[in-house]
Amino acid sequence: MKYVLVGVVFFLAVAAAFYGGVFVGRAKPDTPGVLPPPPADHWTYPDSKELMRSGDQEKFLAVFVTPDDFDAVARFYHRQISQAGGLPEGNIDALRAGLSSSGFGRGTYCYAVDAGQPDGKPRKARDATFAVRSQGYDLNVFVSRAEGEAYTHITLTLDPKER
Repeated sequence: MKYVLVGVVFFLAVAAAFYGGVFVGRAKPDTPGVLPPPPADHWTYPDSKELMRSGDQEKFLAVFVTPDDFDAVARFYHRQISQAGGLPEGNIDALRAGLSSSGFGRGTYCYAVDAGQPDGKPRKARDATFAVRSQGYDLNVFVSRAEGEAYTHITLTLDPKER
C-alpha cells in the first residue's frame, strides 16, 4: 500500500510539473487561438512606395502608394489577412460592401467597400476598409483611389497586443 501511495504522489507531481511548464525547462503552451502578427513586410503591398511611417517594425502607422488598380490592392489585403488568420480566401467583390467573420484569433475580421452614392450612381472615389481585431493584434487597412488619379493609396496601422 505504501508503494502505491508513493507511486500516485510521484505521478501527480510529474503531471503537475509538466502542466506547469517546469518539466525539463518547458514553458506552458500559448493560449490556443492567439495569433501573433505577421512581420511588417507581410502587410506591405508589393512594389509600393512608402510616403510616411510612424512607429517601428512591430507597431506602426504607414502610408503607401502604388500605380496598381484599386481592385488588385483590395484583393491583396483580403488575401494577406485571410492567410494570417487561416481563413478561406474566397473572392472579394470590390463593388459590394460587407463581410464579417468570427474566429480570427478569437476575434473578428470585417471589411466594407464604399463605391456608390445613395442614388445608386458610382462615386468618383472608391474606398475599402479592412479591420482585424484579434487577441494578438489589431490591424486597420484603408485603400482608396479617386477617378483619374495615378495611384491607389494605402493607409495601414498595426498594433500588437501585449501578452
